[in-house]
Amino acid sequence: MGFVLPLSIFLAGCKPAEKPPEKVVVVDSPSQITITGQMFIVTKGRENVVLGDETVSVIGRDDLSQYCNSRAEEWKSNVLVLQSNIDADLAAYNSMDESNINKLAQALKYWSDMEKNQVAGSDEYENSSAWESKVRDNLQQALDAKNVSDVKLRLDQELSQRETQWEEILHPAGKYIYSCIGQETTDSEGRFKFTIDHKYADTHVCLLAQAERDVPDGTEKYWWLVDVDLVGKDSVDVILSNDNEDRFGMNFIELLSGTNSDWFINQNDAISKDDIGFDITNRQNNMLFGL
Repeated sequence: MGFVLPLSIFLAGCKPAEKPPEKVVVVDSPSQITITGQMFIVTKGRENVVLGDETVSVIGRDDLSQYCNSRAEEWKSNVLVLQSNIDADLAAYNSMDESNINKLAQALKYWSDMEKNQVAGSDEYENSSAWESKVRDNLQQALDAKNVSDVKLRLDQELSQRETQWEEILHPAGKYIYSCIGQETTDSEGRFKFTIDHKYADTHVCLLAQAERDVPDGTEKYWWLVDVDLVGKDSVDVILSNDNEDRFGMNFIELLSGTNSDWFINQNDAISKDDIGFDITNRQNNMLFGL
């Protein structure tokens, strides 16, 4: 009689070998993010001019917006106080020797028109020309005295101060903002580098920078407020150049809340159209030419 092995033994002998446990690979997120870049300007002659020894700041956009809105009322007050002084001194300047200057301007126009209606070389022409020259000299002396008065000097200083004040408001410097994530100075090639904590990857950050350079006819100033996308990245490179430079301060105004934004937009428009110095010069030139 043959010997029969139990089926369970056959099944046990056919059992496949057990697989070793799979290794779980854990990919760590980088602990830091690197932001590199370069600052330069392309001239009209297509020359690249690097801007070294200039400050670049990394700052959270929300922090910058909070800073600007927190100072908005202070800035408004300063602007309005200075504008009030300008208005008062401009009114005082316009009224200074006004009656005499207006009489001289009317007399000059009279003799100028009279000369045009005379035959060149005639006694009437020569007489009109002599009076025109005499009245113009008197008018020029009256205007010169007015233009070196204390009121005019003070008005010129206030207009210069307003220009500087408005420039500093529209283009705030990173060195005055204490909530900056980091600040660096560009090297001799205009390059900069930041290494910041990876926790900022989920926040809205931007680069804030300003620079200036001397040119034959004065000084050119530049200002940047550039958004930087860090999501899913461990490094990013940013160029600061003419292409993303903000000359008119509109990026600053975008940081402000609704009511503040409206006020600064209107004020910016008013200041850009208000060229008091040019208006004064143009009006006086018209007087001297008998217009």
